[in-house]
Amino acid sequence: MNAAEGVAAESLRNHESGDSSAFGMHQADAGSDAYDRDFALSLLAKEQDAIYEINEALNRIARGTYGICEMSGETIPEERLEALPFTRFTVNCQAR
Repeated sequence: MNAAEGVAAESLRNHESGDSSAFGMHQADAGSDAYDRDFALSLLAKEQDAIYEINEALNRIARGTYGICEMSGETIPEERLEALPFTRFTVNCQAR
C-alpha cells in the first residue's frame, strides 16, 4: 500500500467508525483534514484509473491489438505510445 492509499484508508476507517475527533478541532484544522482526505482519495482514484488502463493495454498486447486505434483502426504513432503507453486512440480520435 502506498502513502495515498494509506491516508485514504485511514480516513475512511475514521469516518466509518464515527471518529468525531474533528468536532473538537478548530474549523481551519477540520477543513485541512477534509482537504487532505479528499486529496488522498483523488490520488487513489487516479492511480486506480491508471492501473485499469495499464491492464487494458496488457490485454490488447495479448490480443495483438496494441497500438491500433479503437475508433479508427489506424496505427497509433510510436511517439504517442512512448508518451502514453496505455493510449487507445490516435491524437485525432482522442480530440473528437
